[in-house]
Amino acid sequence: MRQCPSNADIRLWALDCQDYFPRITVGSGPGGKFELVNRLIGCKPIGERAWIVVADDDVLFVNSSLAAFIRLCARASLDLAQPSHSIASHFNHSVTVARPWSRLALTGFVEIGPLLALGPRGRDDFIVSRC
Repeated sequence: MRQCPSNADIRLWALDCQDYFPRITVGSGPGGKFELVNRLIGCKPIGERAWIVVADDDVLFVNSSLAAFIRLCARASLDLAQPSHSIASHFNHSVTVARPWSRLALTGFVEIGPLLALGPRGRDDFIVSRC
């Protein structure tokens, strides 16, 4: 959360009912990722120009920050994006691994996690339903 801009609207869901951040934790309990994301999105309006970032609790930006990642995505006019994995991290698909000397790679594949960013233009195409 330290990497987020001061005006970020942060909404958390505690799967294990541990309420570590009571001001920004919307709810707690089990559920599927899409179901819980929709609950978080639907709990109050989202700004027209806001990005939606869905992140697991163990995401770490080593050589950059979440804010820098979102700025890069906005400059590139992306609607759906994820940061690449370092070669030393856990990854399921080689297309998600960072390439040397590359700042951005266009692909037809984006995973649901550990971090997914939805831009303001295309986010309604990816949100399943409003709760």
